[in-house]
Amino acid sequence: MREIILIQVSGNDRPGLTAAFTGILARYRLNVLDIGQAVIHDTLSLGILVETPPDAESSSVLKDLLFEAHKLNINVRFRPIDEDRYEEWVAGQGKDRHIITLLARKITAEQLSDVTATVADNGLNIDSIARLSGRVHLEGEALNEDSRACIEISVRGEPKDGEAMRAAFLAVQSGRQVVVLVPTTLLARQHFENFRDRFADTAVNISLISRFTGGKEMTQTLEGIKSGQTDIVIGTHKLLSKSVELPKMGLLIIDEEHRFGVKQKETIRKRMARFFNCDTEEIALTRNASEGLQICQNGFDLEAGDEVLTTTQDYGRMISTFKQRECRDGIVLKQFKIPIPAENDNQIVNLFEKNITPKTKLILMCHMINITGQILPVKKVVKMAKKYNIPVIVDGAHSFAHFDFDLTDLECDYYATSLHKWLCAPHGTGMLYVRKNKIPGLWPLQASNECGKDDIRKFEEIGTHPAANYLAIGDALTFHQGIGSKNKEARLTYLRDRWAKRLLKHDGITLHTSLKPKKGCAIATVQVEGIETSDVAKHLWSKYRIFVVAINHKEFTGCRVTPHVYTTIEEIDRFSDAMETILKNGV
Repeated sequence: MREIILIQVSGNDRPGLTAAFTGILARYRLNVLDIGQAVIHDTLSLGILVETPPDAESSSVLKDLLFEAHKLNINVRFRPIDEDRYEEWVAGQGKDRHIITLLARKITAEQLSDVTATVADNGLNIDSIARLSGRVHLEGEALNEDSRACIEISVRGEPKDGEAMRAAFLAVQSGRQVVVLVPTTLLARQHFENFRDRFADTAVNISLISRFTGGKEMTQTLEGIKSGQTDIVIGTHKLLSKSVELPKMGLLIIDEEHRFGVKQKETIRKRMARFFNCDTEEIALTRNASEGLQICQNGFDLEAGDEVLTTTQDYGRMISTFKQRECRDGIVLKQFKIPIPAENDNQIVNLFEKNITPKTKLILMCHMINITGQILPVKKVVKMAKKYNIPVIVDGAHSFAHFDFDLTDLECDYYATSLHKWLCAPHGTGMLYVRKNKIPGLWPLQASNECGKDDIRKFEEIGTHPAANYLAIGDALTFHQGIGSKNKEARLTYLRDRWAKRLLKHDGITLHTSLKPKKGCAIATVQVEGIETSDVAKHLWSKYRIFVVAINHKEFTGCRVTPHVYTTIEEIDRFSDAMETILKNGV
């Protein structure tokens, strides 16, 4: 007779416990319907839902489980599950699944109570609760300002009112101050009066800081803000002064944000210049690598018949830019192939030089090829090109903050990169380097004042600037420098090698990226022979929720694998497991 039994195991955790109990289940050929395990403070909680075969009895397996539990000094309980109830439970698995992430310096019982109560009020069931952050000490770390706590809650069902639920969660985050930053004293007064009238019947405390706030009033206002008694702070640039302490700020609202951040943006420019090891007046803050590269691609005066030289593996958007100039100006785009993978620097330099003609006026090359992760010898190509007086534009979209280098390792005159990829700055941030003596000869993408023709800032003329994006670059750079460029490169190289070297042990695997030192870093492209690359990528996503990019180039095909600093070893190994399964069973 078929039976469904819930086995619940608890006790002091140690290696081999789960293996011991699952070994007994395997011996009796039981079907495992569900399993879950958690360890809290060295205490194991293991639940296994099993189905006995129709021709077997449960008594023998239960007896063996009890004997094993006694031997291991572990508690075990059994609970029969009615088949109708089980089917009802299975049917409920089709409900929508939601992930709630709770972030805080330190997660309290009150916070958990508020969140779980909101979940219950909305008729949702909690499937699992997992701690994503590390454990904390009673002293020190737990009290450290830099400590972080993170809990993930998986729930199923459809909320009664999604909007109301979101509002409830926002209420959980109460106790934080709202800061409204405005450019003028008049506007600050207007906002203050509007906020005061809107919250007149509430206990919300609102303060105003402007050039008219002074003396005793200013002292009281600053104290209220510092202590957290003030809920909403409205003010002008004076809010940015060192005397204003905002320990509980949770939301910043900037009115007319384009009028802020000029001074701060210059600070970012200086920091980026120091990091890249160049002059401050050689760095322009752009919106992405494509914008910086197109400034260079369109900024040179080229005539009909002039040739621009690049490889067949350069980024598609940059190729399209030159093809547009072919149509518009009659220039000639000349592309050539390079080895896959490219491991001989001199061979690469020779290929560039071999394709130079008297008509060659410009070279575009990748620092790191985006489709393979191959690092090219920029410095050597630049040195060669200078013999022919040919400018070299370097596409550093995937290089900057990826591995350890600076301008001295390149000696180029033009370099553009994105900052959202490897620096982890917001989308809409990039950097363009132009050597100072080259700035006057390069046209900006959008019209600039005549007086700014020698100023690097002429390349930043895009209309209204996203000040918030640019200001966030500083925090991203601080985060990167906290890790360290060399440490980051070592970590990313290790993650790549961990999966690549494991898969290369199998027949049917081709790697299109060199694993030699300084020839690559995090990115690598792998091909499974005999299976369409697009099918591999789709299968990895649909079956394992692993995202890779299917590269179907005229010269090769493969899945681009791109771990980042936040990628765990467990995730790398899960990818390797999935690829080995594909090699064995197909897709």
